[in-house]
Amino acid sequence: QEGFGLANQIHISSNSAYTQENTQYAKFANRFAAHIIDGVLVSIGYTIIIFVYIAIVESYVSYRQTDQFLFLIYLFPIILSWLYFALFESGRHQATPGKLLLKIKVVDEYYGRITFGNASGRFFGKILSGLILYIGYLMVLWTPKKQALHDQLAKTLVISTSRNYGNTGSQFSPAPIYGPRHAMDR
Repeated sequence: QEGFGLANQIHISSNSAYTQENTQYAKFANRFAAHIIDGVLVSIGYTIIIFVYIAIVESYVSYRQTDQFLFLIYLFPIILSWLYFALFESGRHQATPGKLLLKIKVVDEYYGRITFGNASGRFFGKILSGLILYIGYLMVLWTPKKQALHDQLAKTLVISTSRNYGNTGSQFSPAPIYGPRHAMDR
């Protein structure tokens, strides 16, 4: 039974060199900085879309009187943020641009790639983390695996990618967004 319990605690996906023993969980400061960077990027994208929309619609009707404008102002930012975080975190790099810059990524409880559903649950769990006076975010400071409330709800971890892992002889670093990895990065 001991072996069975250990198998439940540690599962390594076929392409993962992460284990519970050698994982460095992302620090609160890195997570916070990545969130600020991503917030700025989402805000820039949203602002551009708003200006383009207003320029197009204003030539036809008074945009302030349309239901589409209300959708754009109130619901669209939530949808844009959700897609931004869910698609990037469940994507190839498992990280948003802000997380890539800070060398952290989101993994499931078995250190593998999270699904779009996990990433979506994690995003909407952030609403709950914020509603309770941001205590859900601050949980990173005292939980053993540095998990926020939304990480625990979605069964995810945020880990550092900037150190050596195990005896694999290689160092993991995220590949650049464009182009192949350089030979020196291997």
